[in-house]
Amino acid sequence: MLRALVHSNADPRVAVPKTLTNQAEEAWEPVSKDTWYTLKSQPDPEGFHVDIHRMNALVEIPPYAVVALLGLPDLRPKWDDFCQSCETAWDSGGIDDIIMRIQIKPPIVSPREALLRRIIARDFPEPGCLCVVGADGADGVAPTAGCVRASLRLLNAVARPVPGCPEKANLTVYAQLDMGLPQFMANFAVRNMIPRLVGKLQAGYTMLQDDPLIGTFR
Repeated sequence: MLRALVHSNADPRVAVPKTLTNQAEEAWEPVSKDTWYTLKSQPDPEGFHVDIHRMNALVEIPPYAVVALLGLPDLRPKWDDFCQSCETAWDSGGIDDIIMRIQIKPPIVSPREALLRRIIARDFPEPGCLCVVGADGADGVAPTAGCVRASLRLLNAVARPVPGCPEKANLTVYAQLDMGLPQFMANFAVRNMIPRLVGKLQAGYTMLQDDPLIGTFR
């Protein structure tokens, strides 16, 4: 079923449309910021109840390691304490295009499970970039018993190289996550999870930088 689903889907690179990457800053409303990141959002143009969020951060992680930490099922649970489990549910015959089954346990709510069609896009959306491009891959597949289905409508991380600093990346994360919550709670959850996720990503690289899997997309 998953194999047929994948081959019938369009390339999820469309999940970062040029209308997002080329938009003027006026289209994005400030949500929060710190010395190391800014988080902004905009309403979904199709009227979906969860906003589209964009976070920009300078991280001390090489671009190839950013995509490995976010996109490899064998690495994700090692640094993300919200991630109860992560596995490859389907692959295209190579590590660049898979469906990941992710079970997360945010505070307070019951466990959520998502099926994410995940592609590693090289030189996308610009030359020199590495990108984890994600779109929902469930398409009617029932969640595991005890979990609520989460829909990752948009989850993309663009790691841009920093000239002269190969151990750093300018990271842009686009996220729109439906965890089966009402509008206020859903946006509140996403706005708290994204900065925490990127903060844990930095700590994860410090801990796992010598893991052989870190260099998978080098």
